[in-house]
Amino acid sequence: MNIYWYALNYDKYNETRKVLDQRTRLKSESIRSYVSTLKTFCKCIDVEDPFELIKLGLEKIEDLTEEYIRRNEHKLSPKYLNVLYCAVKAWCKATRLIKSRKLFREIDFDKSSRKSDALLEAMVTTTHVKQLMNILDIKHKIDVGLCGLVGLRPSLIPQLKVLLGTNRCGFHPRSAHIENGKLVIDRRPAIMIITRLDENGRPRRGNKGNITFFVFIPSKMCELIETFVNSTHDVVTPDTRISASHNVDSVYFKVKRRAFRKIGFRGRPYLLRKFADRILERITHKFNDEDFKEFLMGHKAKISAIYQISGLTEEDEKTYRDMYVEVCDSFINEQIFGTVAKEQKTVVQALGTFAAQQGVDLERIEAIMKILESGKMTFNEFNAELARLATEAQRGKMEQRFAELFTREYAKYNNHK
Repeated sequence: MNIYWYALNYDKYNETRKVLDQRTRLKSESIRSYVSTLKTFCKCIDVEDPFELIKLGLEKIEDLTEEYIRRNEHKLSPKYLNVLYCAVKAWCKATRLIKSRKLFREIDFDKSSRKSDALLEAMVTTTHVKQLMNILDIKHKIDVGLCGLVGLRPSLIPQLKVLLGTNRCGFHPRSAHIENGKLVIDRRPAIMIITRLDENGRPRRGNKGNITFFVFIPSKMCELIETFVNSTHDVVTPDTRISASHNVDSVYFKVKRRAFRKIGFRGRPYLLRKFADRILERITHKFNDEDFKEFLMGHKAKISAIYQISGLTEEDEKTYRDMYVEVCDSFINEQIFGTVAKEQKTVVQALGTFAAQQGVDLERIEAIMKILESGKMTFNEFNAELARLATEAQRGKMEQRFAELFTREYAKYNNHK
């Protein structure tokens, strides 16, 4: 029944969306939410569509809205009721029933956002994300990673393409290219550009800052994306999607139903973006650069104004990349994927050489190096294990030297006798 009802009224709601878009300054995300809420409201009060609602007149609309809120204020969340209230007001203004939203009847009810309860909800932790990356298949890992490791809003993920183009989100040309119909990501972590406008020249859905900005795609995520795109497409083009999700609902479904449920976590998919924010916070702590961290999250900041004018120079790219690699990419490699970044391999070799000089058996060093490379041991655990073996080797050397010294002195004593 619901399917037929929506099908019959599709054109009307498409027209509703157009009216709100043309006559209000609402963002595309808000318009989508308002239209969806108006659908539910109209159905509950037995009105065919929002245009039929307007025929009832302002006073009747106000009465129906207040009646609906009173009937549901103990059953529905305050945030949802507030969205409905704002949607009806916006629709009345867009259809010229009122000249200002302030002229709509004020209805007293709890308008608090669910964000006020966010302090009480369980947070996504490193352990959660690591579990997800261990148990999910590759197409789910990509969506979870783009949200939880990169910090992209879920509504942006279905819009990501392989290569940057006119009003097209994609990898920066200095980070990736297409060779023989396959995606090749040359520089990792890679830079992906999120444009302000979409392919139709309209404000991009999900880009709430309404700016062109870039994000870093972690090294391990680059591997997953390259593998997935090349294995699922015979010929990769600049317009090839990097996610298997075609809309935001698909992303939410994958995160909440397929990912969170598998690890027994209950919470909003948006909590993954909060986790990404905590990863990027490491940039603030290490380099005292809150502005850059906010920019990577898609917020307006000082760097966004500069970037809109000058773009991304190679010099700036190197500076930002070095910052990201040092505190974010290495953390993701080690703590989430359990591998060692390329920059750490030199350190690993040096530690192994030092341990050998302290007397640690070479076979034991090679064995724990293999465990480290397989991802079953973190870099910190590797370092601690080498330190333990070196201590044991030093203790063994000291005991051996003490025994030799004791034997030599005892022999001297016997000779003097």
